[in-house]
Amino acid sequence: MKNKKTVALLILCALSCILMCWRFKYVRANIYNEKACESSYISDAIMYSKKALKIDDSPLLWLNRGLLLSRADTLYMDSFINDDLEYIELDEPMNCFENAMNRSENDWLFKMNYALCLWMTDSINRTKSIDILEKAIDKHDVGCELMGVLGIMEEKEKNQEKALKQYSQLVIQRPSVVDSPFFLELKQRNPVLAETAVDSAVCYYSKMSEDNPVVMAKLGILMIEKGKQKEAQELLTRAVTEMPTLNRAWYYLGVLSEKSRQKQKSIELYKKSLKLDPGDILALRKVSMLDSNFKSRYELVLKNKKNEQAVALSERYSTVSVNEPYLLVGLADYFMPVN
Repeated sequence: MKNKKTVALLILCALSCILMCWRFKYVRANIYNEKACESSYISDAIMYSKKALKIDDSPLLWLNRGLLLSRADTLYMDSFINDDLEYIELDEPMNCFENAMNRSENDWLFKMNYALCLWMTDSINRTKSIDILEKAIDKHDVGCELMGVLGIMEEKEKNQEKALKQYSQLVIQRPSVVDSPFFLELKQRNPVLAETAVDSAVCYYSKMSEDNPVVMAKLGILMIEKGKQKEAQELLTRAVTEMPTLNRAWYYLGVLSEKSRQKQKSIELYKKSLKLDPGDILALRKVSMLDSNFKSRYELVLKNKKNEQAVALSERYSTVSVNEPYLLVGLADYFMPVN
């Protein structure tokens, strides 16, 4: 009996040692990955990412490595928008994104980065990039960034109806996109397409319940874009009356007051919005522009603000993500309001 207990104890100890070694292995991978994501020198970051991948074959580590490799020759949003693709070498990053994509079918962001690589390196087979993103939309609850990228691809391929479909869905999902660099540029190059996308979103929300304050707020934002300030004021006021916690509705009431040159009232409304969501960079920027006492706070929040997709990826895979998890630097900001 004593021998049996001893054997069982030894087996338990052995299993515990194996488990500890296994956990330590992934702790080491995470340490290397964190060093890669935080390094100020791209060569060191790439070295650390390689060490992390030798230990752990995680999809996020493949994504991080692909992004770090692409940062060696940083690609900005303009490279994609203006087709400034000469001398771009993306074979290694594309291989990393493909590995990430193949190891996790659940992340649209992996697919978008891979599709962008494919688009920017293979002008002959751009339909494959579009196909990948279309399938991602069918399968996932994708972010606005993917809708916008797909719409731009369709527009470049002269598929105006398909581009309109994506832009309309984008405006429906994020009405504040009408104040983004993306939409401002769209209005300049194709005003009819931009206006039709807004009208489609207005039609969509107009068919929904008139008693829903969230719908009222979204319609109010779109009415500002259409130049119907009276209707916007009524909708946004009704929205905050029924649901006072809608911080963006307060923000856009501030926008309307600022347009009417009611500076003090606009500051009060922006501060109301900021109080409801202290991390809202949009409201904080407006307050800092109108009240210098908030400038240092704005700069601090801006410096420490993390991309929401990067945060989501880090939580999903229990390790850190590159802070801006997109092939194109500035992609997320391109679709965010700057009003």
